[in-house]
Amino acid sequence: MEGLGKFRFGLSMPRHWGQTESERDQHRWYFRWRSHSDQATCPDCHTVSRHSAKRYTDPTLQDFPLDGKTVDHRLTRTRYLCDQTDCSVYTFVEPRGGFALPRLACRIG
Repeated sequence: MEGLGKFRFGLSMPRHWGQTESERDQHRWYFRWRSHSDQATCPDCHTVSRHSAKRYTDPTLQDFPLDGKTVDHRLTRTRYLCDQTDCSVYTFVEPRGGFALPRLACRIG
């Protein structure tokens, strides 16, 4: 597998995402991303938390092909502790923040 340089995704990537690794082989491109956020909002009570618990790595996300090769992304996000004692959620993983929105593929023809 061949290591690659970093790509400039600045126009389409949220600021708190950083590319940590990229590789390719004969059939695939592999991209690894890590969140550098320092806070997240609880999805249940909407309290902002700055207390990180640990890191969480998502299952591989598959993107549209690039140069005829499959494109895989691995995201490492932060798990936070909710600060509200009466919240039903103890820990939560920060959202992807626009990284992996559902896409609609159009085929013409």
